[in-house]
Amino acid sequence: MTTAPPLSSQAPPQTSGLAIGGMICGILGFLTTGLTGLPAVILGHIGLSQIKKSGGALGGGGFAITGLITGYITVLILPIAVVVGLLAPLILRTQVKADQVEMISNMKMVGLSLLEFDQEFGGFPSDETARLVAEATSSEDLEMTGSSVLRQLEVFGCTDSMDELLAVGSGAEGGWTYFPGHTMEHHYETVILISPTIRNEAMALRIDNSVETLSEYEAASLRAAPDAVTIPALRR
Repeated sequence: MTTAPPLSSQAPPQTSGLAIGGMICGILGFLTTGLTGLPAVILGHIGLSQIKKSGGALGGGGFAITGLITGYITVLILPIAVVVGLLAPLILRTQVKADQVEMISNMKMVGLSLLEFDQEFGGFPSDETARLVAEATSSEDLEMTGSSVLRQLEVFGCTDSMDELLAVGSGAEGGWTYFPGHTMEHHYETVILISPTIRNEAMALRIDNSVETLSEYEAASLRAAPDAVTIPALRR
């Protein structure tokens, strides 16, 4: 008859309180924006060290490692993410401002081109001047009317590239609005070109080559004019 082996009297290992504390602090670090991340790292390292030195009397290595991982994440990565989140609106505003400044500069270049064109043809580009430009440059007038009316400025040599002047950033919405039929003899505050909308605002070029800011409502009211021509905006 065989004798059963004696039951072991060794007690199961106790879970390290430091390991548990490290895990709790690490998890709380996501709720406290990293404030408990450093304690989590400290408790996790001490807990692991105690577990290794206990000779099996202490357990909870998984808790300690969890505390270390979450602690390092909240100490090193979470603050960076918070800073990026805080800076994002500022970066966006800076980009919008840069787009608006470039747009104003391009619109003034268009204004100077319109002035040169007016001096030659007695008015700004329209469907009627397309034939005159075609005759003066020996070109076809098929792509110089309608939404391509401002291309007359490029064909006649008033500017090198209308595409570059009318290109807009990714934050702009809608297209350009041009009002043909005007001349330099019209009132100097007459609006002849409206830009696409950027953050609920648009830019308006006047005959005196000044540029003013319009609210989205003001721009929409002007765009509703029967003579308004919509010109698609090219995206950079």
